[in-house]
Amino acid sequence: MTVYMFAHKRIEITPTKNNGANPWMGGYWFSGRASRLYIANRKLYAQCIAIKPDSAPPLIMVRLDVVSTPPVVFDPIRAHVVAQGHTDAQSFMLVSSHTHSGPAVPQSPDPVVQFGLPASSVARIDAYANWLVTTVKQLIDDTMVDLAAQTDPVTLKYGEGTTTGLLDNRVPSFDDKIERVPVLAGYRGTTPAFVLFGFSSHPVSRSDDPFYDSDYPGVATKVIEDSLNCPALFFLGCAGDQDPLIRGGNNETVAMGTAVANAALAKIQSGLQTVDGAVTRSMQTADLPLVVNTENAQQRQSLITQYQARRIQPGIAPQNLRFCDGILAELGSNTSPNTVAVPIQCWKFGTDFAIMGLGGEVISRYDAFFRTAFAPNRLWVMGYANAVPCYIPDDKLLWLPRYESGWTEQDGPNISGYGTAMTTYNWPVPMKASPTDSPIPVAGTAEFAMRTTGLAVLA
Repeated sequence: MTVYMFAHKRIEITPTKNNGANPWMGGYWFSGRASRLYIANRKLYAQCIAIKPDSAPPLIMVRLDVVSTPPVVFDPIRAHVVAQGHTDAQSFMLVSSHTHSGPAVPQSPDPVVQFGLPASSVARIDAYANWLVTTVKQLIDDTMVDLAAQTDPVTLKYGEGTTTGLLDNRVPSFDDKIERVPVLAGYRGTTPAFVLFGFSSHPVSRSDDPFYDSDYPGVATKVIEDSLNCPALFFLGCAGDQDPLIRGGNNETVAMGTAVANAALAKIQSGLQTVDGAVTRSMQTADLPLVVNTENAQQRQSLITQYQARRIQPGIAPQNLRFCDGILAELGSNTSPNTVAVPIQCWKFGTDFAIMGLGGEVISRYDAFFRTAFAPNRLWVMGYANAVPCYIPDDKLLWLPRYESGWTEQDGPNISGYGTAMTTYNWPVPMKASPTDSPIPVAGTAEFAMRTTGLAVLA
């Protein structure tokens, strides 16, 4: 049986006047929100767990109570992990809890486009991000020191709890829901030494008041830790189209988190199945094409003309004007990306269990697709892993004018619609879909690229 060693560390990352003085909060559309007194209803944390199988490189997972992990956060942290020899790039995963009651971060989503902040406020957001990167690097270093000192191994076990009535698909015509609660626990004898668990609902139970809060994942984490007296780490699933039914304030946040925790605890109590075998690691980038080829000079010029006309429309909202100006600057300098880069990562434990990390705000049908492809083996699909460039819809969603698909009926599917996710994430056009009602994704489309790259990583 494979011997695993582990170490875990945690540090608070709630914004204060001493770690960047960034009061701005991320998560909700185009209304600027600030916690000017830095009040936390529940503190925000960074957690690191390192799991080392036998003599192989350790698996390092870092989770942050922030809305996303933009490149300015993810890239230097991963580079540090590799440069320090802690592990290789394929064995490191950084995920965000996606709480909508956490700090605004640079780039993704773009706080300048969203909120129209002055340079002094943007500097505070950048300062907090720089502090966060430095803090997480040290957290990882400290965890690795602890890992080297460990002598008491753990065995790994996995199972899936169940819930009912906690979430719904936010697209009215879709009934896809992910109601399971994955649980991976490390045991010393019969006693849990750590618990990794997850759920696939947007962390928006708190709603949009100006208080920091780790939302239902933070509640669930505390319930599990108090019950088992060991560290617990929450990982969000493919929640791009999944919203909680229990939301609106602190009471709702507690109810949601407690229900998720109880599902995890019930599964632990009823018994988990052993995870064993050598760990294989793989990672690739899925390049999801946009509906317009921005590298084609003629198509790019057509987009420039459209955005020039949009920005002078009477009564244009300030955030839409900021968006147009930003896109025009990118198109004019030919620096606008032609594809959405989505990291896809997989750790396979032996032959019958794997953890798959998908970048972006991935929708639930990708979870169903990859789990079906990997069956009868067990697969835990995590979202919001390593990078969050935007929502990651499939064909069925891209065919609809929706916030998540990035277009509106008014402007059509070939340009990013105002008030949609593609404007929030600062993309000029939506992703490319297959022809409407195609039974399977067509080559050269976003869903085709996600599927084929993901299957290659799982192989």
